[in-house]
Parts: sequence; structure tokens; C-alpha cells
Amino acid sequence: MIHIIAKITAKAEHSETVFKELQGLINPSRAKDGCLQYYMYKDIKKSSIFYFVEQWENKEIFAKHMESELIKNYMKQTEGMIERLELSKVEPVPSSDS
Repeated sequence: MIHIIAKITAKAEHSETVFKELQGLINPSRAKDGCLQYYMYKDIKKSSIFYFVEQWENKEIFAKHMESELIKNYMKQTEGMIERLELSKVEPVPSSDS
């Protein structure tokens, strides 16, 4: 299993367009085989920052998602509108009570 946290910072003047394009990723991504979790969040203080918390069955399935037509189309639609993209692969930390 692979856990991803993505932070997308849109250029301020494009934040609404990027927001709409990102929303379009949610349902198709959730419907993909191997997608276990796919949630989008919007920063409360800075409306041009968006987060995705994702969980995929394995890194190969995540790689296929990142190379999919869905993601390629999103990148084409938002070309020049993204200030920064950060992808972090994370792992759960067990409770110290365990």
C-alpha cells in the first residue's frame, strides 16, 4: 500500500480555474481499480492551496494513475497556472500505545 499527500499551490490569479480542474479529478480517480482513498482539501487561510490525501494499493497503480490521460489532461488544462506541486509519500505511524 502507498499513501500520498499532494500539495498544489496555484498562482493566485488562477486559483478558481485550478480548483475546478482539481475537482474534476476526484470521482474518476476514486473509480480507478486500486484507489483506496482519494480526498481533496482546500486551505482555509490561503484559497490557492489544495491538498490531496490518497491511498493506493501499490506504487505501480499510483504510477499508472500519474501517467493516465486524466492526469495528462489536468496538466494540459492548468499549464502555467501552478506555482508549486509537492508530492510526499508517507507511511502511517503506529500509536505508542501499541
